[in-house]
Amino acid sequence: MNKKPKYMQIKEELTAEIEEGKFKPGDLFYTENELKDKFNVSSITVLRAVQELVQERYLTRIQGKGTFVRKEKPKREVKFTEFLHSPNGKTQKIVRNGEEETLILSVVEIQDERIAKILQIESKEPLIHFKRVRKVGNIPWSLQNNYIPKKYVPDLDLTATDSFVSVAAMVKERYGIDIIDSGMEETISVQYPAPKFVKYILSMEGEEPVFNFKRKTFAEGNTPFEFVETFVRWDYYSIEISK
Repeated sequence: MNKKPKYMQIKEELTAEIEEGKFKPGDLFYTENELKDKFNVSSITVLRAVQELVQERYLTRIQGKGTFVRKEKPKREVKFTEFLHSPNGKTQKIVRNGEEETLILSVVEIQDERIAKILQIESKEPLIHFKRVRKVGNIPWSLQNNYIPKKYVPDLDLTATDSFVSVAAMVKERYGIDIIDSGMEETISVQYPAPKFVKYILSMEGEEPVFNFKRKTFAEGNTPFEFVETFVRWDYYSIEISK
């Protein structure tokens, strides 16, 4: 026996119809009377089911016209693949390119109010800033800035630059924290034109765009452990999305 409220049963059945493609994005949905006849229930019951589908972004209502299936689907799982392009072709970004080299520009202790706010620490708390450039062949394609509160990486020898080629590997080896498989939030945007210091480091000419990646990594719970801001040449990066 189904113990769920009737409106919830109706909502689940309608959700299945939408997800299975019975309605195309933008299609006019059932009317209130059609739903009452279909499920043999009252107006109150169907209206509650429809209202929840509107709130969950499956449906949208247009006054005077009716209820429609939204053009974008919620909770849609897709495969998101990043690629690194080089003069010799492209590879998945997660796979280390054999031509690729990482150069350490600096590892310093700083204070930065903007970064501190992102990492949810006091504005004057010290941070360790790792600045690195990745090159393919002789061409720099990526400038990466990692910021970790000093309290999370105590007694770190900032002069041991060879150990900072991979910040993630260093953190796992020294502190037992696996930031590769930790929770994270990342946004990708395009900056045009590229900031002057980025253009200089990445040997860019003219008014060119760059991809700007901003990522927070969470080592435990909802407390940010690391903030990473990366700039990538537009001609060395692409995304493929499939479902």
